[in-house]
Amino acid sequence: MQVLVLLFALATPTYAAGPKLNGPLDVEADQLEVNQDSGAATFKGNVRVTQGDVALGADQIMVTYGKAKQQAGPFGQQVDHVTATGHVTLVYANNTATGNQADYVTATGLVTMKDNVTLTRDANTLKGEALELDLNTGNVRLKGQPGQRVRAHFVPGKEAKQ
Repeated sequence: MQVLVLLFALATPTYAAGPKLNGPLDVEADQLEVNQDSGAATFKGNVRVTQGDVALGADQIMVTYGKAKQQAGPFGQQVDHVTATGHVTLVYANNTATGNQADYVTATGLVTMKDNVTLTRDANTLKGEALELDLNTGNVRLKGQPGQRVRAHFVPGKEAKQ
């Protein structure tokens, strides 16, 4: 299951320190399909992935891997792209990001969540149509739909943790 280790780089979607990715990686799904010809592994049905303090859930998660093997076996390839679709939820520590789709490109470190995105930390909430996360810098960009604005709700100090 080494192919999914990079999947958790998705979990740096907030304005806080990154996730702890140590410990075992656990994946649960109703089914798994691996297609060696296309270089993809698809987990389907109530998919839940956890490692350390990070959890990713979606209806489906597809991992696309490169042709160059890092080690023998079908999961020994370099992960190129991860796509989570349907009821996507990303959680670590007190941070939660939700949307209907999330894409992670390993070469650039860019994560994009789309379709009714909400980012929550304690009582603070950001809402928009698309959220871009640069895992290299920690920068976040939230975009609204045409004709709609991004919404933010910030609760100061101790009130935010109640």
